[in-house]
Amino acid sequence: SACLVGSEMCIETGLEEAFKAIKLAVAQAQILHVVDPALPFLLMVQVDNAGFGWGLWHKHMSQKELIGFWS
Repeated sequence: SACLVGSEMCIETGLEEAFKAIKLAVAQAQILHVVDPALPFLLMVQVDNAGFGWGLWHKHMSQKELIGFWS
């Protein structure tokens, strides 16, 4: 499990390793769309017994544009 103490995260060993893997995957992901820092971002994460994946989107009004993903 994970907890928040002040501004510090405390994460169990298995979760810490998973978090490191996610950070590495995000750093290596290819961009599908040019990032506009003025637009809000939407991060969608899916986790189940078969694995995990994520998608990073730009949200503009009712439209979403995929920026990157990993599965």
